[in-house]
Amino acid sequence: MDQNSIEIKSMAVEDLDEILAIENSSFSKPWPRDVFMRELQIPVSRNLVATLRKDLHNEIAGYVTYWVVAGELQVHKICVREDLRKSGVASSLMAEMIRLSCREGVGICSLEVGRSNEGAKRLYEKFGFEVTDIRPQYYAESGEDAMILSLDLKKCLQFISKG
Repeated sequence: MDQNSIEIKSMAVEDLDEILAIENSSFSKPWPRDVFMRELQIPVSRNLVATLRKDLHNEIAGYVTYWVVAGELQVHKICVREDLRKSGVASSLMAEMIRLSCREGVGICSLEVGRSNEGAKRLYEKFGFEVTDIRPQYYAESGEDAMILSLDLKKCLQFISKG
């Protein structure tokens, strides 16, 4: 897929039906509508969607929800529609999230990822994230460990200059 065909915009209430369809098909414990609604109202919360042009309208391909708190970007959720995974959508969302956060003066980004989530780990590694801690049995439903990853955003200057 041509990454130029991916558009990133702020999430809106009108996007939630498509987002919930992606969410429900992607997670064993999906966020319900009220959690996304709350995220759209919390001042520290930032929410982006990636869209692709199809026929005469744009379809949501993926989304990211993150917070900017005390100069730190905390990624809470990133998800791409199953049929579009490994197509550059997640990378586009990550790049835009980093670019926007750098413009806000954010210095560091942190997130957690399940030890077995190889696809997500490859994505984060591509952006330069490093493991800073392990939280044993962090995920209650599976008992899986969480890897805590961090990124010094000053190392990502290539994203600041765009737009």
